[in-house]
Amino acid sequence: MVQWSLGHVFDAMAKEEWNLARDHLALSAVMVEQAALDSNRWNLAWLLRLLDDPPQNLWLSRGQSATGGRRPFAPLCVPSWTTAALAYMKESEVLQSKKGELVGAPSRAAGSEDAAPNPKAPKRRPGRGKGNQASQSSQDQEKA
Repeated sequence: MVQWSLGHVFDAMAKEEWNLARDHLALSAVMVEQAALDSNRWNLAWLLRLLDDPPQNLWLSRGQSATGGRRPFAPLCVPSWTTAALAYMKESEVLQSKKGELVGAPSRAAGSEDAAPNPKAPKRRPGRGKGNQASQSSQDQEKA
């Protein structure tokens, strides 16, 4: 509803009908304020806007585009804005993960050899795999 209302504002501005654009913008502000006061109920707010109901096909799903994929941003969004926003999001994710690694890493004292982890992992005992359950049960019986 807000987008439909702002569309009327932009249409009036495109026609350079500045008084009509001001009127549409003022009524749009009244509509949004009333909806906020009514806990996001738009019945009275839309009536105060003094516009006809928008066409019903605005509420239908647009489906997929001709390329078969959905667009990540609105058609009004300039592609350079999309590119910049996506690059910013990726960089911020990388920075957050690096920050998490640095904050979560244990601090080591310089020259402390006992704080260093053992590079060799302990070896597993033979016969503990999934396929060797019979031999494992026989070893358990021998211990008992």
